[in-house]
Amino acid sequence: ANPNPGYYFAGWSAWDGTVEFENSSMDVTNMTIYAATADFVTIRATFAPIPEEAVLTMDANPEVGGTTTPASGSQTTVKTQTGIPIKAEQADTWYFIQWIVQGPAKVANQFLAETTVTLLGSSTVTAEFSQTKPEQATLVMAVSPELGEGSTCGETDPAVGPHTVNLGCDILVCATASDGYQFS
Repeated sequence: ANPNPGYYFAGWSAWDGTVEFENSSMDVTNMTIYAATADFVTIRATFAPIPEEAVLTMDANPEVGGTTTPASGSQTTVKTQTGIPIKAEQADTWYFIQWIVQGPAKVANQFLAETTVTLLGSSTVTAEFSQTKPEQATLVMAVSPELGEGSTCGETDPAVGPHTVNLGCDILVCATASDGYQFS
């Protein structure tokens, strides 16, 4: 689901049937259709205008695993479309794993304990901790063909270049083709 300028993706919903979404607040998700009314199911992508301000709710999972800045349990009104600094500090014998987002927000790097989050609407950001140290690798994003300085056939998210990632964690990757190109 790709919102027009000034809007954000607010969620998926289903009518005329029984549908389960893996994550109805994610613009890219899996769904399972269990039943249809009159042989069809309507799936609706809902978009909402980007407000000037939104509420950032912080959380830690589990709470004994560490703390966050802003503090876990806090609700802070922030300006949307602006990078807000967030930080996770692990407790003794615990390791920071990643940031999990619920709502229309994007964390700059989900695997860095100190990063930024940009909200398009009210969202909850959770620092996930584990007592098992995560194995890490470098994910290198690239596009093909490479057109040279200042030109591109498309963009990736995460952006083109190296990124430290935790093995065993889900990583959402997206590709957007430039005008005149298509994803293949």
